[in-house]
Formats: sequence, structure tokens, C-alpha cells
Amino acid sequence: MANLLRLVACLFVLLSFNAKALVINGCTIEPDTSCPGANLRVANLSGANLSGAYLDGADLSDANLSGAYLDGADLTGADLSYISANSNMGAFTSINLSGANLTNANLFYAYFPNSNLETGVMKLGSDESFYNQIEVEGDCCFS
Repeated sequence: MANLLRLVACLFVLLSFNAKALVINGCTIEPDTSCPGANLRVANLSGANLSGAYLDGADLSDANLSGAYLDGADLTGADLSYISANSNMGAFTSINLSGANLTNANLFYAYFPNSNLETGVMKLGSDESFYNQIEVEGDCCFS
């Protein structure tokens, strides 16, 4: 009986270290993932680590990216309409958002140092305080 309990305890410990990454519609949510054109619409990615991710042309509309880590991510041509991307404790450094759709994105207090924000579409409603709420530093631009 004691050996059986030890075996069960050992199996529990071994299995607890076999944590699996979150997969949404075939896209593994982890650093350096490659999911061009992925459907991540309405996904809760708050706090997710997508540093270095290749999400070219992905649909992230209505997704929650608050607190997510997107350092060095490539979101070229991605649909980021209606996202929530407050950077509380997250990181949006050196992101490529060229040609991305940021229509009505909630980017209040988001911080994008050294990121490319030359977007194809950036309609943010009538809230003129938007530009006072997001910080840009380094080689970054709006168009």
C-alpha cells in the first residue's frame, strides 16, 4: 500500500509538469508562435505571452489583449478592430502593426515603444483624448 501511494504521488508530480500551451483554432498561444491568418476573434488573450509571434493577417477583432506580452510581434495586416489592449503590466515593444485595422480599438494607456503603427485603418471614434492616452517612444509613427 505504501508503494502504491508513492507511485501515485510520483505520477501526480510528473503529470503536473506537463502543462500544455493554450491552443485557439489551431494557433498555439506561446512566444514565437507562427499563426499567419489565424482566427483569434473574441479570444481572451489577457496576460498571454506572444512575444515574437508571427500573426500576419490574423483576425484578433474583439480580442482582449490587456496585459499581454507582444514584444517583437508581427501583426502586419491583422484585424485588431474593437480589441482591448490596455498595456497594464504587458509589453507592446517593437510591434509591427503596419497595415493593421485598429478601428475602434481600446488602446487607452497602451504603450508602444519602438513600434510601427503605420496602419491602413485607424478610426477611433470621436474620442479626441485618444492621443493623450497612448504613449509612443523611439522609432514609432502614426499615419
